[in-house]
Amino acid sequence: MKKILVVEDSKIILKKFVEYLKISGYEAVTAENGKEAVEKVQNECFDLILMDLMMPVMDGFEAIRRIRELKTLPFVPIIVISGLDTSSDIKKALDLGADEYVTKPIDGVAFNARVQAMLHLKDFYEKVMASERQYETLLQALPDVVYKLDLDGNFVFVNDCIKTMGYEPEELIGKHFSEFIHVDDVPLVSRSAVLPKYVGKATDEKERPKLFDERRTIDRATRDLEVRLAQKDLAQGKESSPGPTVTITIAYSEVDSAGQVDPHTKKAVGTVGIIKDITDRKESETIRERLVEELIKVKKELENANTRLNEKMEQMEKFQKLTMGREEKILELKERVRELEESLRD
Repeated sequence: MKKILVVEDSKIILKKFVEYLKISGYEAVTAENGKEAVEKVQNECFDLILMDLMMPVMDGFEAIRRIRELKTLPFVPIIVISGLDTSSDIKKALDLGADEYVTKPIDGVAFNARVQAMLHLKDFYEKVMASERQYETLLQALPDVVYKLDLDGNFVFVNDCIKTMGYEPEELIGKHFSEFIHVDDVPLVSRSAVLPKYVGKATDEKERPKLFDERRTIDRATRDLEVRLAQKDLAQGKESSPGPTVTITIAYSEVDSAGQVDPHTKKAVGTVGIIKDITDRKESETIRERLVEELIKVKKELENANTRLNEKMEQMEKFQKLTMGREEKILELKERVRELEESLRD
């Protein structure tokens, strides 16, 4: 049974509303002024509020304003019921947060139709919120950082994975993304800095710019943009420079479930992106590059050593050629000397 709060200072009119609602199968709770209504809203859950405007203690305008300021209160539709038939008062009530209105005297058929419409709105809102909660749960479970930007480039959502980089999601909300990126990389990935350079130029897949605050979709979206982040020092609470290198994969769809593309106008309303931390990969690449450099250096040293060895071998071969047969001649000379010495002795 749907529970409806009726706020009306006239006991006669209040009784009539309660009868209408009970006949239609609703549970009716009453309040005689705006102050009492605000108190009941804080302590009970309602599916709909019927709010009179002209009441003592606290009028309907103030009550609507205070109810809408209750941030922890789940969404509840408000139908203004007023004897005021001026458009300015109705507009004021709607601007304060009311969703519908009816004027006195009340027509039963029209009244019931509006009540049903607002209850359907409440049900639809709850389904949307349930879907949004499921979507957010999925985003929070992802091992990568998921972010959303508004059209000004400010963060409107960052999932909990951002904590691995030293940030709390709340401290980035409302801040421009340039505060999150290494200062030297901002001009390379920001729409405002990059796109003016491409005015009037046709680009292919390799040449087109890659942007952190991307607004293009499908095949023109940014893929595999490497950028350094201004990672916070977990020990000191200070930003280090430069931060780790990560890959940003900004993915768009024509109709984004997070509302990044307006389903009616098809115009971009912001940016949604995924940040994959590739710090380990970049470190591995750096180590590999250093090893390759070392190998090239060792190879050159070996080549130089081999060249010197070849030169020595050539010198030895020349020496061998020069000395070849000398030992035999020396032996012959020694034998000849010995014979001469014996001959002299004789």
